[in-house]
Amino acid sequence: MTTSDTDEKLESEIWVEEPDSVEVEWSYTGGSVTLFPLVGNSTTAYFDLCPIDENVTILAYAPNVPGSPAADPPVQKQKQIRKKVPTGINVIGVSEPNLAPFELNATGSVIGVATAFYMQVVSLRVDFSNVPFRENIEAQSFTFPSGTVVEYPAKVLGFMPRLQVSVVNGLNVVQPNVFFDNLAEFRAKEYLLKDGAYTNMTVDLKVPYEFDAGSGDWTKIIESTHKREYVGASLKCRMTMIVSDSLSGIPRGPWKPKQQ
Repeated sequence: MTTSDTDEKLESEIWVEEPDSVEVEWSYTGGSVTLFPLVGNSTTAYFDLCPIDENVTILAYAPNVPGSPAADPPVQKQKQIRKKVPTGINVIGVSEPNLAPFELNATGSVIGVATAFYMQVVSLRVDFSNVPFRENIEAQSFTFPSGTVVEYPAKVLGFMPRLQVSVVNGLNVVQPNVFFDNLAEFRAKEYLLKDGAYTNMTVDLKVPYEFDAGSGDWTKIIESTHKREYVGASLKCRMTMIVSDSLSGIPRGPWKPKQQ
């Protein structure tokens, strides 16, 4: 018995080498899987998503080959397959988008920054491009140096990772399970003002990432931190993404609105 895919994909084709006249019967033990067909020289195993890894054993039973000695035993083989679920999220790149409404200005009245993070769901040997993911953010609040309380409302942001093909040095580089997380925040610089001086401020926004393990059974992969670091002396702001690893953007600011 062999398998045409790695043991960690969600779908695998399995077959046995027997004469066409022999009807192989297929079954399984452990885990949640659908086999189709149940009788024939090959079958395809469709694995349902679940919150944890599972070990599934696929069983093939073939009766005596017609014309063979009666003493020949039936053929029975098995293949063990491990079903994998998302185990983490990495940040693999960062960019600073063009901020059309603003321009850098040393005397500008606006602080903040916008940063795009290039993210990747792991394990990389599993294709999660058809799996729903989401950020499930609870309401949070932070008090800035001026005494102003900033409320971050609860929100749910859905996304689906995809297969990204890039050209590097003339070669195609395939990156599975990637998505972008775009962060932006802008405020009046007076938010940092305390006792006549601009003061440092850090906002650590907690953002859980979850995936749909089937029929709306949302399971948390990791709780990330979307960090905003305001520097009072320079009025610059930097975004940092903290997941299974971390990556920071460039400190930028202050800003002023562009003249129309």
